[in-house]
Amino acid sequence: MTRKCPTVADLRVLKGCRQLTMLRYSTLDEARAAETALIDIASVPPELVSAPRYREAAPGAFPQERHLVQMDPAELDAFMARIGN
Repeated sequence: MTRKCPTVADLRVLKGCRQLTMLRYSTLDEARAAETALIDIASVPPELVSAPRYREAAPGAFPQERHLVQMDPAELDAFMARIGN
């Protein structure tokens, strides 16, 4: 049986009812494995989410696009100092 992709409203209803699972992956093979493992939320790069076969590979995972942030090394050092790392 194919799972349907949850909506934001579906995820909000589940909050506090059970632990949601989240996984980061980058390939269609990983997406298929995550679907088999019943992962709820997927952190994926934009090019994977827009791939035509992505929804076939992981129909039940809520996709959360991951964007890489480019930061100057000095800015990164200052940020890490502010958060205490």
